[in-house]
Amino acid sequence: MIPAPQVLLNRITLPLHVQTLKVTAAMLNLFDAPTIREGDVITLPSMALLISSDEKGIRSLLLTLLPLSIILGYLVDNRRWVRSVIALA
Repeated sequence: MIPAPQVLLNRITLPLHVQTLKVTAAMLNLFDAPTIREGDVITLPSMALLISSDEKGIRSLLLTLLPLSIILGYLVDNRRWVRSVIALA
């Protein structure tokens, strides 16, 4: 199978990575943990947490869900546009 282009993966993973950083810092702040977020690092008083981007997980997710959605579209309806919508969803 042909791997997805790196540009496409970056467009998908970068917003997810930023949201992960924001949500993690917000959850730590809910528990009154003083945090400083600088790039990929969330600094606590006793340690620093590095939140790495996991492009391999996104890649495997895409490579798993796309064939499954194509199979589902094939089983659900005979119209091509319905199959296309299911595959793209």
